Amino acid sequence: MYDTLAAVVVLSLLSHAYFKRNEPQPFQFLGYLAFGSTLSFAGLVGIHKATIFQALLSTILYASLYLAVLSTSIIAYRLSPWHPLAAFPGPKLAVISKWWMVYNVLGKGGRHLTLQKLHNNLGPFVRVGPNELSINHASAVRSVYKLDRAVFYQATPSKGDAVITVLDRQRHATRRQAWARAVTGEAMYSYIPPTQRRIKQFLEIIQQQTSAGKKVILDHWLSLFFMDLMGDMGFSGGFETMKAGEDKDGWIDILGKGVMFTAAMGQLPWLKTIMMLLPQRGPIESFQNFTHDKILEIQKSPKKDMRQDILSTVMDHRPGSTPLTLDEAAADSALIVVAATDTGIQTALSFVRYICVDQEKQRRLQKEIDEVFDQTGELDVKAVMHLPYFDACIQESLRIMPPGPFGPPKTTGETGARILDTWIPPSTTVHVPVFALHRDPANFGPLADTFIPERWLESEITSTLDKQKLLPCNREAFVPFSTGYSSCIGKQLAQQNLKIFLAYLFHAYEILPSSDFNAKEFDASYKEYGLWTHDPFKVKFIPRQ
Repeated sequence: MYDTLAAVVVLSLLSHAYFKRNEPQPFQFLGYLAFGSTLSFAGLVGIHKATIFQALLSTILYASLYLAVLSTSIIAYRLSPWHPLAAFPGPKLAVISKWWMVYNVLGKGGRHLTLQKLHNNLGPFVRVGPNELSINHASAVRSVYKLDRAVFYQATPSKGDAVITVLDRQRHATRRQAWARAVTGEAMYSYIPPTQRRIKQFLEIIQQQTSAGKKVILDHWLSLFFMDLMGDMGFSGGFETMKAGEDKDGWIDILGKGVMFTAAMGQLPWLKTIMMLLPQRGPIESFQNFTHDKILEIQKSPKKDMRQDILSTVMDHRPGSTPLTLDEAAADSALIVVAATDTGIQTALSFVRYICVDQEKQRRLQKEIDEVFDQTGELDVKAVMHLPYFDACIQESLRIMPPGPFGPPKTTGETGARILDTWIPPSTTVHVPVFALHRDPANFGPLADTFIPERWLESEITSTLDKQKLLPCNREAFVPFSTGYSSCIGKQLAQQNLKIFLAYLFHAYEILPSSDFNAKEFDASYKEYGLWTHDPFKVKFIPRQ
């Protein structure tokens, strides 16, 4: 009996040594366990003449002991001084298991604050997983984001890869070229008319709400506005949520849950193998099923009638390029809506939240914006793109509440990497915590937690007091859209949409917070689940003369 138990212990330790070099997939590991248990059961019955009940109990005991010793060995190794990342400080629970990060994402919604606190206490390098480092230093940004994408991106159960989940650099570059045609250069100007039509519809709704004496729940209407807009820009329509006053089909909720699901699955990519066996693989795939119809509609459109929308351009492959499969197109469709919608909602909300509580800033902003409208109320779109104070306010909104607070994970690959003169071992996942980076006094001065657009206007930082408060303003530490080869390709389009929308909004209205608005409580309500969530934000719109 004791000899058998000792053999199980030895087998557990040998398994750990093997798995360190050849990590098994979930079903592969379960297969090993089932095979070993079957041999144990057969040996007990056939050789040792045990009863079936005795053999079953003994097999369960051996399997339990095997798993217990294997788990203990793994934990001991991860905490030991022999682990490749042993020199980097970090919470013990994070070092032991990725479930620590899942808890901070789904359980607390406070990953951004947890990482900020850890870096404040432990320095620029923090171990936040068994094989993962968070690096909070502006000089590390370029080094980190020139690395290849980590397996985090492959964790979402989906029939096809979106451009953002493609790991192979060559394939990603090819897919990115098609996206570049769709969201940059001349293509950007083709989206201005539908943007203006949706803004007109939004302003009419605000007028109706205001005339009825209602306080407007801004985040609700922003969600509907950007959902409709991205439906138009992404695949020539498909949503009319503003007209309905609600998202009757629940797509906004589905996509929000999908991103939460992805944020958790990215920490445990081995779960994808299991999820792929399910008939319904999560919220994102539910939305992709909807986009299939849109894709088929585009494919049936004659070339001469090809619509001016993002997905049509992406699917219009050029000679020498690889056409998208139906599943890849569906994945890209979901990306169009998720990425652009949430970026627009949260940046616009952050912009309004900080501007509406400071009348001096709002008056200065409106004075600058008014100059690019003619007497008929038409906006000079080119001019609005180059308003210095307006641009500074948008930059500051993206800094103080970045739409992607958790930086995209990268991997050091098979060779490892040197970052800030520190050697990072091979197969280590690394990322830059964007929220912590943007709020670090080392990058944005002692008032890094305060909304101050003037920090982006060098000509206005003249006095010694201003310099003490607002400097440094480290632009290398400003990465709301990531950076490097896989940075957000749609950032110019996103900023174009934001500037046009906010210009019309503040030209038409003075915006004030509701009388019961408590800035401190509202800011504390922010939770990060891959995307931001927060309490409702009620405002009052006052028509301007």
